[in-house]
Formats: sequence, structure tokens, C-alpha cells
Amino acid sequence: MPSKSGPPSPVFYLSPGSPVTCLNFFQYDTKDFLLVGLSDGTIVIYDCVTWKKVISRKVFMKGVLWMGTVSPEILVSQGRFESLKVFTLNLGSREQCDTGERGGEADILVEKADFMISHEGFCKGFLEIFNADSHLLFTPSSSANLIVSKLKDDFLRPIVTLKPEQTVPDIQTGTIMSCANHSDGFVLAGYESSDVILWDWRSNTAISRIRVA
Repeated sequence: MPSKSGPPSPVFYLSPGSPVTCLNFFQYDTKDFLLVGLSDGTIVIYDCVTWKKVISRKVFMKGVLWMGTVSPEILVSQGRFESLKVFTLNLGSREQCDTGERGGEADILVEKADFMISHEGFCKGFLEIFNADSHLLFTPSSSANLIVSKLKDDFLRPIVTLKPEQTVPDIQTGTIMSCANHSDGFVLAGYESSDVILWDWRSNTAISRIRVA
């Protein structure tokens, strides 16, 4: 009987200095980078070729809940109990990345917009690319509402608010607890009442609803 082999050795070991809450890879000028969100509210960017730290900046008072890139130049992130923030990324050309000749850290990650969120849970928003446009779906407060906003450059424009009480008769869902992308134009939302609703946010229509408890 062959002996069991141990786990593979790591290719590289990174120690950003605080517990990691989220990760995301993205490309900038054909070069790969790793985004790391930490429990102390810091965002760290690593170069995936050299594994050197490009920038480390505290952007939230508490942990980073999630991060996503709309384009190589636009980053969106959400902090726990805090806000959604939109940043511009300026990592320079590939040659500047390779030689380390980028601008100062203040120019690499620049905050352009800040949208306050008062949701008391940890409901993550997410980005969806639909018809070549970027949309951000998030819960602004501890209610059942889910907002869909069009994200262009660093500007958020709300286009629809999904409200269960307006589309499903006699429903009492309580607070929205979780949401997830289902497919283009569709989102699943889970509520405090144990209801799960499949929404078509393009038409503001509840397609189906189940109660899981």
C-alpha cells in the first residue's frame, strides 16, 4: 500500500501582518497582481511575478469584506459595518512595474468615492458585468432592500431598488442576509425570514421564491 504523501509545499509564502479576510487577482497592463484584504481594514497589493509588496494602505477602520476590479484602473471594496469605496489604480506601465519606477504610494491607490452603508450584518455586495456595463449590487442598510447601481468610472448611479414587499404580496422578509450573482441580470437574495428570492433586476421582478426553513 503506497504511503500517503504530505501536503504540497507552498510556491511562495506571503505574510501581510494581519489575518486575511479576502483575496482577488487582477491584471494590469498584462501583468498579474494579487489583492489582499485584511481584518484591520488594510488593502495590500502584491506583484505576482516578484511577489513584492506594491502598496499597503489602511482604507477602513475594520476589516475588508470584499474587493473587485471593474477594470484594471478601478477597484471597489466594502468594509465591515462601514462603506463602499471606489478607488483608482495607477500601477504604471509594465516597464515601470518591472523596474519599480512607479509613482509614490499616494498615487497608486486613490480614493475617489465613498458610499456609507449601515447594514448591521456582513452582507457582501458584488460586481456584475452586463451588456458591457459594470453594475454594483449591495445592501445599503439593515432592511430588505437591494440596490443595483451602474458604475461608470468612479461614479455610482442607482438604477433600481429590489423591494420584496412591492413585488411579492403579503411577505415579511426581515433584513436581507446574503446576495449572490445567479446569471446575467439575475440575483439570488436570502432574507432573515428564511426566504430566498430569485430576482430579475433588469425588470425589477421576483422570478421565484422558496422558504428553506
